[in-house]
Amino acid sequence: MDISDKIAFQPIIFQEIIQKLSAIDSYKGGWDLVEHKGKRYLKELRNIATIQSIGSSTRIEGATLTDEEVKQLLKSVQINKLDKREEQEVVGTWD
Repeated sequence: MDISDKIAFQPIIFQEIIQKLSAIDSYKGGWDLVEHKGKRYLKELRNIATIQSIGSSTRIEGATLTDEEVKQLLKSVQINKLDKREEQEVVGTWD
């Protein structure tokens, strides 16, 4: 006895099942796209929050760098020697 003997749908029911499976598959594809976008936005938000947090924390310690200056500094964090104390604070907090 094979599976075709166990499942004998009328053509209209078979068509409805195929349509529902197609809708589920379309939803899954749409969800994958949303999930991918969500990860990208989450990464961007995390980056913004990190820069703002570092900027705020170091300003409490007396640094005068703006969030934009913090962002630029962190882009070049491979610098071996940081001359200003506030730059050292930013990199130390980031690290």
